[in-house]
Amino acid sequence: MTNHPAIETSLAVIEEELRRLNRVPLLNSFAPGVPPETVQDWLSKIDLTSVPDLDALYSWHNGLTDDGPAATLGQVWMFPIFYLMSIEESYFVYRAVSSSGRWSDAWWPVFADGGGDNYVVELPPLGDGKVFHFRNEFPECPLEYNSLQDMMATIAAAFVNRVYFADPDDDVIDEIPGAFDQLAAEMNPDIQWWNDPNLA
Repeated sequence: MTNHPAIETSLAVIEEELRRLNRVPLLNSFAPGVPPETVQDWLSKIDLTSVPDLDALYSWHNGLTDDGPAATLGQVWMFPIFYLMSIEESYFVYRAVSSSGRWSDAWWPVFADGGGDNYVVELPPLGDGKVFHFRNEFPECPLEYNSLQDMMATIAAAFVNRVYFADPDDDVIDEIPGAFDQLAAEMNPDIQWWNDPNLA
């Protein structure tokens, strides 16, 4: 398994890169973080237990706030297509989709695309923090990262290596076609999704 920086380090890099790319609507929309006790209070409503990476993510920012100037969905993407949900929004999304036959009770949604796709963290007692991609229109919900730490490290590297860039025409974060898959495969060599050409 590849050693990645602490999640706090990767989150700091991501925020620095968002500033470099002048993603002002997103930066102004980030909500203040919340303590681990708040995270666990929400998770206890559905009998799940947090993991340190999730606590660190919500301590960084608790999703987006409604305060401030209005922004389009694309303007608040943290990485291509996806935005960070608040813990409150995640809870209501969980409640709305948990009855789906394709949804695991251990999956806590963290990132959303606004169209039904989510990156979810598989939490204890049934999981250990792995990150799956719940895809609304496809049957597969692949394992993409062993942890949020690995996911944030990969996203930070995509910004630093200019795999992600700001598209001035659409005012969104975009990516060089194929480059992110290659980077993710290099950084997550034991994840079949990124390293099997028949899957990713």
